[in-house]
Order: sequence, then C-alpha cells, then structure tokens
Amino acid sequence: TLRAHASGSARITGTSSEPSAMIQKLVEHTGSGTLSDWYKRIVTAEEELDKNVKEKEHLHQLMNNILAAIEQQGPVLKAQSDDYKRALESQQALADQVRQLDAENERLR
Repeated sequence: TLRAHASGSARITGTSSEPSAMIQKLVEHTGSGTLSDWYKRIVTAEEELDKNVKEKEHLHQLMNNILAAIEQQGPVLKAQSDDYKRALESQQALADQVRQLDAENERLR
C-alpha cells in the first residue's frame, strides 16, 4: 500500500501485494530512496531509453539512405571504371603505335 509521508513523499507500507513487496525489498536493499525517488528514476530511465531508441531509428534510416545511394550509384561507377580501363588500354595501344612509327621513321631516314 502506498501512503503519503509527512515529508510529502510516498512510502510503501505493508507488503500485501507481491510487486509492492519486491519494490520494498529493492528500496531496503539499496538503502536509499522513497517510492517517489524510484518512480522519478524509472521515468528518467524510460525517457532516456525512448531518446536512444529514436536516435537509433534515425541513424538506421540514415544508413539505409546511404546504402540506397551507394547501390544506385554502383552500376554508374562500374560503367565509369570500365570506360576508364578501356581508355587506358586504348591510350597504351596508341602510344605503342607512336613508338613503332617513330622507330620506322628513324629507320627510313
């Protein structure tokens, strides 16, 4: 049973119900705190938990957005990479031809 204490805080009196008995034992075990103090701690912990859950959900959504952007850009980046490799191969082939033509030009002089 919960009764108002002269100090204005609530205290557990009696152990008629199992939850009240458990709370009383918890308060006695820690050696401090009225039921109001514990209630405030629980409310604070729940608010902190809610804040952390919302932050986790927000971060999860941000990560999903980043992943979607990466997946969307993947084929474009692959195509660009393939084009770059072909350009390098083509440049190398042309450089080889220039060297061959320079060598032939020198030989013909």
